[in-house]
Amino acid sequence: MSHPDDSFIRMSYYLLKDNINKILDYGFGSGVTTMHLAQRNFNVTGLEVSQEAIKLTHQRLTAINATAQLDLYDGAPQLTYSDNSFDAIIAWQSLTYNTPNSFEKIMAEFHRVLKPGGVFLAAISAPGDHIHTTSTPLDNGARQLEAAGQEGATVFIPTEEQLCSLCPTNNLTLGKITLDYQAISNIICKYHLVHYIK
Repeated sequence: MSHPDDSFIRMSYYLLKDNINKILDYGFGSGVTTMHLAQRNFNVTGLEVSQEAIKLTHQRLTAINATAQLDLYDGAPQLTYSDNSFDAIIAWQSLTYNTPNSFEKIMAEFHRVLKPGGVFLAAISAPGDHIHTTSTPLDNGARQLEAAGQEGATVFIPTEEQLCSLCPTNNLTLGKITLDYQAISNIICKYHLVHYIK
């Protein structure tokens, strides 16, 4: 995939206005959100756990003559960025790879590094998503993956109530995204769309 999904593109154009400059793209994976944001001339910092993903994204940015700061995340409970560092934080389909406890901690860290008036935008797997329906339940929304290459990994599929209780603000706007691929691969993707302004 060389472009973010349509939902991200639409939401980013709607929410990331002229007052937004410095953006943290958390868990950027293949780099499509980072590339999209960099092409829109935002000052993008990408944070990723995979050195291979960083290398790939750097190559992809170079190929389109765009730049972004790409940082390796070691999973530490505290991010290395200063308080109030970012105008916006994007976590598009990357927060699923947490436990309920680590989810709450990273959300508190996002709130810490987000500037007052800053925008938080995320898409998080929701109950009914293919990850939810093909994994084994553990406890409190945590599940264990069974997919090849990810066997045993823990993910967090929160309910709306859990999202509201684990996020550091009561100023959340929640929505839903459903993508139905049953005709070609028997997969349904369901996401919580999470947005707030600090």
